[in-house]
Amino acid sequence: MKIYTYHDDLGRGHELELIELWKTSWSNHGYEAICLNRSHTESHPFFKEFDLQLRKVCYDIIGAPISDYGMSCWHRWLAYATQPSEKFYVSDYDAINYNFSIIHPNDNLHLFDNACPFFASGTAQQFEKLCKGFIDVSLNRMDFLKRKDIPLQTRIGHYHDQEFFQFSFLPINPDYKSLRENYEILMTRDTDRLGCQFFPDEEIQSQQVFHVSMYNTLEFKKRNPEFNNYSEGETKVLLAKKILELYKQNPNR
Repeated sequence: MKIYTYHDDLGRGHELELIELWKTSWSNHGYEAICLNRSHTESHPFFKEFDLQLRKVCYDIIGAPISDYGMSCWHRWLAYATQPSEKFYVSDYDAINYNFSIIHPNDNLHLFDNACPFFASGTAQQFEKLCKGFIDVSLNRMDFLKRKDIPLQTRIGHYHDQEFFQFSFLPINPDYKSLRENYEILMTRDTDRLGCQFFPDEEIQSQQVFHVSMYNTLEFKKRNPEFNNYSEGETKVLLAKKILELYKQNPNR
C-alpha cells in the first residue's frame, strides 16, 4: 500500500529531516512512503489552467496575491492526481504513524480529519476531480466567500485548501451534502485515533496517527517552556523522533 506526501522547498527549516521521519513511521507498518514535489504537479496536463485559475480565485476572495505556501497547499492535490490509478493514502509529512496498519481505503475520497486535509485517501481520478472542483465550487460560491462577516476576511486572511473544505463541505454551506456526493467525498473525524496531538508525558492509548502540527508544537512549548527557543521545524522533528522511539520500545503493541 502506498502513501504519498508532498514537499515544496520553501525554506521553512528541518523539512527534509521531518520527511525522513515520516517515511520511517509509515514504512514501519508496511507502507511504501513516497514524497512528491512540484515537478509532479507540473507534469499534469491541467497544471497551467489549475495554477492560473486558483491564483485568480484566491486574489478575488482575499484581495491580495496568495503566498507560495498557499499555492503549495493546492498544488499537492494535483501531484496526487498524477499517480497510478490504484487507491492510496496521502498525508502531510507531519502525520506520524504510530500504529496505523495497512487497511484498504474507502471507495470514496476520504478525509480523515473533517476539513483538515492532513490525512486522506483516494484515487488519482478522484483527486483530479477534486482539483477541478477547487475552482468550480469556489467560483460558484464566490459571493459567500467574499463576505466580510466570515472568518476568511476577519480572522484567517487567506484561502487555502482547508478553507475550501471548511466553507463548502461543512454545514456552513446548506448544500454541503450534495457537494460531498458529487465529489465522492467522505469526511470523518476521530481525533482519539487519527489526527491526535502528541505530548511525550502522556500515555499512548488508542492513538494511531499523530498530527504533529503547528498547534501541537505551540501547545508542547507552553507545557515545556525550556523548548521555547526551538523553531516550529525543530519542535516537529523532536516530537516525531520521540514517537518513533516509543514505537521501537513496543513494536508489537
